[in-house]
Amino acid sequence: MEGSLVAYKVFTNGSVLNASEINDNLMNQSVMVFSNSTARAAALTAPVEGMLTWLQDTNKYEFYNGTAWAALSQGDLLGTSSFTAQTSVALDNIFTADYRFYDYYLTAIGSTSSTLQARLRTSVPADLSTSTYTTQSLIADNTTLTGVTGRTTQWELSNVRARTWFKHGSIISPFTAESTGLDYLGTDNISDTQLRLDMGVANNTTASSYAGIRFFIGSGTMTGQLSIYGRKS
Repeated sequence: MEGSLVAYKVFTNGSVLNASEINDNLMNQSVMVFSNSTARAAALTAPVEGMLTWLQDTNKYEFYNGTAWAALSQGDLLGTSSFTAQTSVALDNIFTADYRFYDYYLTAIGSTSSTLQARLRTSVPADLSTSTYTTQSLIADNTTLTGVTGRTTQWELSNVRARTWFKHGSIISPFTAESTGLDYLGTDNISDTQLRLDMGVANNTTASSYAGIRFFIGSGTMTGQLSIYGRKS
């Protein structure tokens, strides 16, 4: 059955093993290891839908979907940055045409109470600082629930204190020349026994292609780590 995978087959003692059976039942259905995608393309000149490979240079599985090689995992770590006593942290040239959705994880300890903010970055890199950032958030502080909305020159994501805080969310279509969306969820340790919850949605209406993002605080410094993952769907 040339050009397509065949069903799983159980071989019995004494049966004839044809070359086509080795190709279809073994070679085409095994995990093939290549040093990189170039070596794979040279070896598999006519890949079959369902083939699975491992690339040693990127350390990830990819499968052939009938038209192209695609990542087996829906979430790939694209970049991470650890920072110490900084006012901002950025990951540049992280957004590409390979992914439409991006998940970010930011955890840090602040030196003082402040506000966490963010701006999209061009490939230069440089911040987009026009008044096209809109944020709508809900803040649960003790027994009080407060809604905050605004349109400024950056996303106003949440308040942070001189304690450990954690923020994560998704960035939608930053590389595509259309409105970019963002959502976030975060916790802030008000005290040893009390947490503050921040959650919200945001967008930027400047229909341009962006390559990175920068998170920064209004005052003081922060120490922590930022990681961004890419998802195709």
